[in-house]
Parts: sequence; structure tokens; C-alpha cells
Amino acid sequence: MNWRQVVLFVCGLVFSLALSLGINHFNFGVDQLWAQGITEPESGLDPELSSPPTLPTSAHAFTSANLNQNNIHAEIIEIKSDPTNLSHLLRHAQIWRNQGLYRDEIYFWRSTLDGLNPAAQSIAHAHMAMAFNELGEWQTANEQIQTSLQLINDPDVVKEIKRSELAIARSQILNTQGTLQLAQGKPEVAMETWKESEALYRSANDQLGIAITTINQAKALQTMGLYRRASNRLNQVKEFADADLAQFADQSLPELTEAAIFDHSGTVRVNLLLSLADGYRVVGNLDAAQQVLEQVLAKEAFINPYGGASSPDWQEVILGLGHIAQTQGELDKAKSLYDQLANTSHCYISVGEDLRDRYERDAPELVRPTKQACLIGIKAILEQATIATQIGTDVEAIAWLNKIYNPVQALPATRTAIFTKVRWSSQTIALLKQNSTIIKPELLTKTNNLLAQTLTQAQQLNDPKAIAYVLGTQAHLDEIQGNYARAIATTQTALNLAQASQANEIVYQWEWQLGRLYHQTRNNDRAIAAYRDAVNTLQKLRHDLVAISDNTKFSFRDQVEPVYRELVDLLIPHDPDNLAANHSPHKPKLQIDKTAQTQANLRQARQVIEQLQIAELDNFFRQACLDAEFSSVEMIDPQAAIVYPIITPSRLEVIVSIPDRPLFHYGTKATPMEVKQSIDQILDSLRQNSFASERLPIAQQFYDWLIRPAQAELAAAKMQTLVMVLDGELRNVPMAALYDRDTKQYLIEKYNLVLNQGLKLLKGRSALAGENLRVVTAGISEAQAGFIGLPAVDYELAQIAMQFRSRSLLNQGFTANSLEMAIANSDYPIIHLATHGQFSSNLKDTFILAWDDKINIDRLEKLLSPRQNSDRTPIELLVLSACETATGDRRAALGLAGVALRSGARSTLASLWTVADRSTAELMVRFYEGLGQPDTTKATALRQAQLSLLRGEQGNTYRHPYYWAAFVLAGNWL
Repeated sequence: MNWRQVVLFVCGLVFSLALSLGINHFNFGVDQLWAQGITEPESGLDPELSSPPTLPTSAHAFTSANLNQNNIHAEIIEIKSDPTNLSHLLRHAQIWRNQGLYRDEIYFWRSTLDGLNPAAQSIAHAHMAMAFNELGEWQTANEQIQTSLQLINDPDVVKEIKRSELAIARSQILNTQGTLQLAQGKPEVAMETWKESEALYRSANDQLGIAITTINQAKALQTMGLYRRASNRLNQVKEFADADLAQFADQSLPELTEAAIFDHSGTVRVNLLLSLADGYRVVGNLDAAQQVLEQVLAKEAFINPYGGASSPDWQEVILGLGHIAQTQGELDKAKSLYDQLANTSHCYISVGEDLRDRYERDAPELVRPTKQACLIGIKAILEQATIATQIGTDVEAIAWLNKIYNPVQALPATRTAIFTKVRWSSQTIALLKQNSTIIKPELLTKTNNLLAQTLTQAQQLNDPKAIAYVLGTQAHLDEIQGNYARAIATTQTALNLAQASQANEIVYQWEWQLGRLYHQTRNNDRAIAAYRDAVNTLQKLRHDLVAISDNTKFSFRDQVEPVYRELVDLLIPHDPDNLAANHSPHKPKLQIDKTAQTQANLRQARQVIEQLQIAELDNFFRQACLDAEFSSVEMIDPQAAIVYPIITPSRLEVIVSIPDRPLFHYGTKATPMEVKQSIDQILDSLRQNSFASERLPIAQQFYDWLIRPAQAELAAAKMQTLVMVLDGELRNVPMAALYDRDTKQYLIEKYNLVLNQGLKLLKGRSALAGENLRVVTAGISEAQAGFIGLPAVDYELAQIAMQFRSRSLLNQGFTANSLEMAIANSDYPIIHLATHGQFSSNLKDTFILAWDDKINIDRLEKLLSPRQNSDRTPIELLVLSACETATGDRRAALGLAGVALRSGARSTLASLWTVADRSTAELMVRFYEGLGQPDTTKATALRQAQLSLLRGEQGNTYRHPYYWAAFVLAGNWL
């Protein structure tokens, strides 16, 4: 069966697919139900030969969102007179689904059941199951899908349907069941259901169905945290889509346009590729998602068959590309893409009269209502307002919001429209929080009026999730205006509805909101309880945070990170008299409270900040990323203390953990902005030509903040190593350069130092064995790809080779493939890369330079994976001796943490900035000399190498902290 025949086979359901993808590109299921093969038996239609049926002209009556049940009933009577009514019903029901009118759709199907044969009834029940699923009525949805399965498996039904058609019908109903199971938190069960569905599709040789179930399986794998397997499934679909598109390479534009309009193959293809792109986005492969969307865009005949300025599919592609650019921080590119949509007002495609007549006759539902088609333009303008708010151009943001107020207000009463209206209101509230003086009373009035109208519409739809969303937003507005009592009551109502609907992406927001409100009203016990609930809900959402729909779009830094920080702020007790003022000669006072409640709160605060650090990495990778086995730091090294500097909304707090002793803490009255300014100052002071008079005062300040209050306890416990769990932008500060004015020592002169993301480390003790070390080395000493040469790399690699057994790749010999082969074919526990590289808070801009290409984190993980997934010697240490953090990127060190995590190496040694290559080579030589000594840990070897430069053992040239402080060890230090 070729593609054209497949499309004819499924043409009665194409528009269901398009709508399903508009809600969530992954949720294939009932919207893929095959229509034409299961019509009334007497129709005698051959699904492989028949043309799309002619729809009744009254189909246009269904484009209004305000139809009542009398309208529906009248249309049902007319449809029942048509012998091919199931196809008609599918198309008509799609109109309610398009607009989120799920109860109207349910009524529609229930009113038609008596006139359908059992096979068609099974399809109707499956559609109702999906509608109940959208409404959050899980039990009824499950009952409907069971009824559907019973009908399609009835022996009398089986006798009347061809075997291939029966297989497809069953597979589509199973596809729907899998969607329900996944929505109800049963990904493992859904996976098995979709495998069964795939087997049925394969028995019928339905390639499109196979592709659909494969994407669904990828969604289940993603939900289970099995991202590599999910990506592999998506790649299978990509191969199918590429092969399919190649079939049309030789067809002329008129032939392609004819296919796109009259057998709907373009619609099927576009929606499949849109789903594939969204799948790649969810598993964090934004480059692949962008490639797929650009592939769709290149097939203009399928997304814009009439040559008009802006078909709906074209708009969807542009919007998707805009979202990817925005996620990657390419705001100018995103704005340019959104501008194309914001300037689009075409809601009907302009065509010639002859084609227009055929178009309206054969596929009237493709002529979308004005309000429906313009919704994409509204979404684009909302994104423009979001970007304007992010970059601080509030006046521009308000102008965008005012521009679309009337169109937003006029949107029909559908779930999609309701969420869009709440997005508009939330954007206004964000501006009000950011700059209350810029919001004029009339804009506030518009917001109140719009929310009141939206609540009425949500109640008319009887949609609990939508009602919860609107009520919570109203309460947020009350919170901003100081109406706390009303805000608490409204938020609690919204929370109850969201919990009943199992809408965790909304639940955590209203739990967080309750916590803020209770804190404002000085009810700290309830505030802490609400914040704890919010953090627990976020942990449940961990695998889904990157895939939350556009209607609840959020910024991690604005809507996730503060939940953790504000809870920590509440958990850590603080006496204002014990807090040192910023830049004060008074030092923070150590606070040791051994009471059970305080110790429990400190332990939880420590745990919450660790959870935040993991969530930051999840957000960085666009997926939940920690799946390895871990063990506790305290169990690994009894002479290591853990230091947690935490930036809270009101102060800089430090929690210290010493094995077998109570936790203690101390704090400084320093706002996040003051901490940022101090970080900028210390980083500037470490430039190569700075003087001690610039460096030491700010280095002393950080020592006073982070270490001094604990130094007596650390000394009494004879601690040798400090494990620094640095928070936020503090990761950019080299702890080795902190300075104690009393002893005139840098911190590195007192302790081994190591960075860690939290209490847990990859299991296993060091496999490094003194003089028997084996190292894979690779480097680039010559200028390459716009990067300057690093001539000392030759010396660095040669010196390592003189000390230890090594396999070396240099310059042209260092490619991604040669490195992969060297790692795969050896059991060397150390990988040393002396080449340019960059760490960035943007995953796309984090890389290591090989001779032939840049190696990004995903590729690096693949290069190292043969050693992670076997019984061979693991990679104990990854050394990146010439990398740097991205200039101007405040969270660039997150990229270093990401490399350390995804490489699978137990330890990573890297630099925070570019250091002169000669001094780097000297430090690395000293590091390996130390590492070759018996019983020397990695942290001790690094400290000895840094002290060698600091103390001028190679002359006074490298005593400045610029040369030695940049090097940090992350992970396991043993």
C-alpha cells in the first residue's frame, strides 16, 4: 500500500489528528481512529479505493463555539440520513474537540449511538473515553474504553469486518487506551498496550499506525526517565518520515498541492512531523526538533497548498521554531519568528473560485473559523510580551498586551481559549509584580474583567482544570494587591479542584501560592507545610517539567527555582541579631541548635537545596538526568566536611555538615543582588594583571561569609577536605582563592577542595593506582576553527606520556571518532583532553573542540558510554585542561556541572576560565606527579599542584591566583 492509499484509508480521521497535536503532539490515540473501514455494512465501501465522502453543507454550522444541544440534535438528525454517517460523525465531533468543548462532544456521541452498528459504537465509545480523559474523569474514561474494547472484540462484530480492518480498528482503540493509561500515571502499562497496538498495525502493514505508536512509546519511555531509549524510538519515526518524503521528490508542485488538498496527505504528514518535533523537544534534543520543523517548512505545498500568506500549518511550524529559539536563549531570532505570526491576520486561505468551491465541498472543516485560526497569532504576541518582560522593556510588553486584548476577550468559550486568556492575565500580573507603577488602572480593570469572564466560561464548560487555573490566577492578583484573606480562600478552592483533576502542573503553583500567602500573614507552620507540598509535587513532575504545555508555560528561574529557595528561607531559623550586615566588620555568628526540630529543619533545608541543584540540571538538559547509583559523602570520607552556601531571598546562609556532629549554620544580611555584585567584583579582581590590593579585600569578604564562622569547628574535627555545594552563581567563584587575613593564607593552603552537586556521589572507590596509571590523552596545539593555538599542549601530553602509560591523539589525530575508538578499545581510567572548550548555561553552547568538529555534551556522553554500560574499568577522571566558562554567562558553571554529570566519569577536573597554556601545562604535570604517588587522592594531588604554582616552585611567574585558582575538581575526590 503506498502513501496515497494509506492516506485515503485514514482520511476520515485526519482532522482529529490535527487537533490532537494542537493540544499535545504526543497524545496520539483515539484521534487516529480509522473511520472509513467501519461504516455501516451495507455501504460496501472499499477503504483502499473510495474517495473522501462529501460532507453535508451544514457542517459550517458547527464552527461556532456557542452551540447548544438543540443545534447538536438537529445536526444529528440530518447526519443520520446519510449512509456513511460514521465518517461524518467523526468530522463533526472533531469541531467540538478542536474547541475544547468536550461535554458537547460527549453529548454528540451519546445522541448518535443508537443509529450505529456495534463496530461504529466501539469507535464512539473510544472518542468519549478521550473526552472524559480531557475532563479528568478517569473512572468514566476507563469504563468507556473497556466498553469500546468489548464491542470491537465481540464475535458478531468480528465476522462482519475484514481481518486487516479489524486489526487496525483494534490497534487504534488500544492506542487510545494507552493514552489514558499514560495520562493516569501508568507509563509501564501504557508501554505494553502500545506494543500490542504496534503489533496489530504491523500485521496490517499500516506504516502510519506503526509510526504513531512508536511516538507514543517514546512518550512512555520519556515519562519513565529512559531518555536514550525514547530518543531511539523517535529516530525510528524520523527514518520513516524521511523515506516517505523522498517518495514525493519527483512530483511537481501542482501534483503535491492536489494531494495536499484532496486526499489530505499533507495534513497527515505535517502533523506526524510536528509530533516528531515535539517528541525531540521533550527529550531535550532541540537541534533535532528544529531540523524536523525546518523539514516541514521546506515542503511548502503541504503546509500552504493554496499559496496563501499563512496557512494554519505554516503558522504552527513558525510558532514551534520560535519556541525552540526562545528556549535556547536566541531571543532576537524568536522575536523575528513571532513577528511573522503577529503580523498575520489571514484567517482564511485565499484561493481561486474553482479551487475554493472544491475545497469547501470536500473538506469544509479545513476552512477554519476566524477566531480559531487567529489564535496562533495571539500566542505569538503573548510570547513577544513575555520576552519584553524578561529583558525589562515593560512599556513594549504592555503595548503587546493592549494590542491583543480585544481579540483575546472575543475568543470563544473553549479550554484552549480559557488558558490563553489566563496567559494574558498572568502576563499583566507579572508586570505588576515587576513594576507596579507602570500598570495603569485601566489595564488592571481589563485584567479583572477578563478573569471574571473567563471564570464564567470555564464554569459553563464544567471543566474543573480550567476553573482551577482561573481561580488560582484571580487569587494571585488578589495576592499582589494585598487581599490576603480572599486570596487564601480562593487559592484553596483552586487547589482542591486541581488536585481532583490530577493536574500537578497547576497543583504545585497553587501550593506555592498558599505558602506565600501564609508567610505574608505570619502563619509560618502552614507556610512551611504548603511549601513542602509544592516541592514534593515538583519532584513528582520532574520528568514532565520540560513538557508542560504552552498554556501553562513557565520560566524555570521564575516559577520553579523560587519555590525551593523560599522554602529554605523558612526552614533555616534566623535571629537578626546573629546576622552580619553586608560589608560590616562584624562576622556572622555561628548558630548551633541541637534541638530535634531545628536539626530536622536544617536537614530538610540541605535536602531541598540539593533537589534544586538537580532540578537545575534537569532544566539545563531539558530532561531528568540523574539515573546512576549514588552513595553518601559522609559514608565515603569521615574527614570531609560539607559546606552549603545558600542564596535565599533575604540573606546568604551557610549550612555546614561535619560527620557525627550536629548541623550548624550562619548567615549574612546580603540580598541576591548584593551577592551578585560581590561575585562580579571577585571575578574581576582575578584578572591576570590585578594587584593584591584589589584581590585580597573581596577574597577576605567571601572567606568571612563562607568559612570563618566555621573554622574553629572544622579545626576541632580535624577536617582535611571541604566539599563545597555551591549555589547558583557562587559556582563561578574559585573557592581556592578565598583569603584569610588573620593567617595570611588562601583557602587552598588549608584544605583540599572539591565541588559537588549534593550529598551523593557515583558509587565506587577510586581505581587509580599510583605509578600504574593509564591515560588516554588528546589535544590540539595548533590554531584550528577560529581558536588560537595552544603550543604548550605538546609539552603537556609528552610529560604525561613520560610518567604513565598513555595513548595519545594530537591535532589532526584528535577527532571525535578517533577519541571514541581510543576510549572503546582501552580500559584506561583517565581521559585527559587538552583542547579548547566552553561551559555555558545554554546546553547548545557547551562543547569541547576536536580537530574535525565541536563535541557537545550529548556526543561526549555517547563517546564515553561504552565504558559506562559494561563491566569494564570505569572512567575515574575526566580532565579538561583548557576549557573555560562562557563570557558574560552568570550561570556558565552549570555547564561544567553538566559535563561532569553526563560524562559518567566519577571525577572531572576543569578550569573556570582560560589560563595561559604554559602555566596550565606546568600545573597538569605537577598534578599527575602527585597522582602517581601511593595513597594520594585526586583532591590532594590537585591541591599540591596549585600550591606548587602559588609558592613559586616554578619561579614567581605563576604565583598570581589567575594561574592556579581556576582549576576545580568536581565529583568524587578520592
